[in-house]
Amino acid sequence: MPARMLTLREVSDYLHVNPATVRRLVRRGQLRAIRVGRDLRFEVRVVDQWVAEGGSAREPEHVVEPEHGREHRMSNGHSGAEHAGKH
Repeated sequence: MPARMLTLREVSDYLHVNPATVRRLVRRGQLRAIRVGRDLRFEVRVVDQWVAEGGSAREPEHVVEPEHGREHRMSNGHSGAEHAGKH
């Protein structure tokens, strides 16, 4: 049986957050989605699992977007490059 899928709007309504927040979670790799053309689709099971695990909308210290290769700045203004490889 195919997995039940939700749209971006359905997920944002379900989580009671702005759609931009859901997009940001996807971009940061915190919530998994698939692309259908320009739209995002989410498996209900994946969203429910994310919620059950406590979810997280917190800002990670350093994120590199794989498709663009851009670094995001940390809140202290550093690029995070000095932390690369440190876990």
